Amino acid sequence: MLNAPNERAAALLRQCRWHCSEAAFALGNWRYTPAHCRELADELIELAAVLRQCATAHETTPAEEITAEELTTEEAVGKTAGNTATTRPPTTAEGGT
Repeated sequence: MLNAPNERAAALLRQCRWHCSEAAFALGNWRYTPAHCRELADELIELAAVLRQCATAHETTPAEEITAEELTTEEAVGKTAGNTATTRPPTTAEGGT
């Protein structure tokens, strides 16, 4: 099962993804206000802080303490959280084009 920081990060990632998508369309049509820009910036700052907490938690948790069940659960959540269009393509170093 996901721990609290990972659950929060997952929720914020989905929320920010949605809001960034909305912003991309609205900015292009001049329908995104300065207040909207500030709200999205605040969300992204919060997301950055939560991701840093997750990184710290993973750095301080020995690899052997992460069980196979946790990895399987996280992989399953990642696969069901959205369609494949939401995952980034592999970089050239990772074998992408």
